[in-house]
Amino acid sequence: MFGFFKSPLGVDLGASSLKVVQVQGKTVSVAAIVDIEKHRHDAGALGSQLEGFFKGLGLGGTPAVANVPGSHTFIRTVMLPKMPAKELKAALMWEVKKQLPYPLEDAVFDYVSAESGEHIAVTFAASEKYYAEAHIAPLKGAGLDVMALDINPLCLLRTIRPATAGNVVVLDMGATSTEIHIVKNNILRITRTVGAGGDQLKRGLVLEGLSEEEAEKVLREGSREQLSGPLSEILLEVFRSIDFYKANFQEKAIAEIILAGGVSLNPGVRDFFSEAFGLPVSVPDPFKDLLLADEGMRPLGPLFAIAAGLARRQA
Repeated sequence: MFGFFKSPLGVDLGASSLKVVQVQGKTVSVAAIVDIEKHRHDAGALGSQLEGFFKGLGLGGTPAVANVPGSHTFIRTVMLPKMPAKELKAALMWEVKKQLPYPLEDAVFDYVSAESGEHIAVTFAASEKYYAEAHIAPLKGAGLDVMALDINPLCLLRTIRPATAGNVVVLDMGATSTEIHIVKNNILRITRTVGAGGDQLKRGLVLEGLSEEEAEKVLREGSREQLSGPLSEILLEVFRSIDFYKANFQEKAIAEIILAGGVSLNPGVRDFFSEAFGLPVSVPDPFKDLLLADEGMRPLGPLFAIAAGLARRQA
């Protein structure tokens, strides 16, 4: 999406941390994370912090591809009849102008397509230029050469491996939000962002009577039972998304649930969703089939799912 080049440095700028991955051949030469919460709303200060971080990794001035948060992107997948590329682009532009909630000239826009039976599945994404530029300003301030932008669900689809070609729900649970993606045959069908993530889960635990320290510990390693209350809001939003999907796409059963993001590091979260859906729930290793220069980072793999997908972007 939004332009591309081969073998980029993948940079996932999140709400509370920045993750970076560099892949060289079959080796992950860099997998690093830095807490940015202190400077997240000050682009100048954040740029200065990240400049030191990247220089420390020997990555100053490196070409990079970054993500655009789901809250700042408009993403749709449409099914169109098979047609020549030129006609496809014209048909898609008509769809985009019809659906986009702001003028196309105010947006950064791109699309990907894949054959799906007798049709072509086209996923298009747009972000208002203002938000896209503001999001990557700290990266440019840090000295990175940001050559492309991509969207989170497509990054995840490069690193996760659904066990089925059926309907799969992918939950990417970060610090301040959860992105709900529904995929079929490795094609993104719908995506939603809800404002409930690790921070809100922690607040819910505090409201149940835990201290900040106790809530943080439960979020990291608590059981399904301890997390069931705070996770119920996310679960409700997932059910709503599934109901919408079934009604609008004439689909039936969900076959699998896949988790990503920092919240999914806790096995209790996986157990909660597995029991709620009565389905297999997996937390894939985004570094599977790759060697890690620092194998100690592999247990933190779900944190790097987006950055790994950015780094494995191909022409």
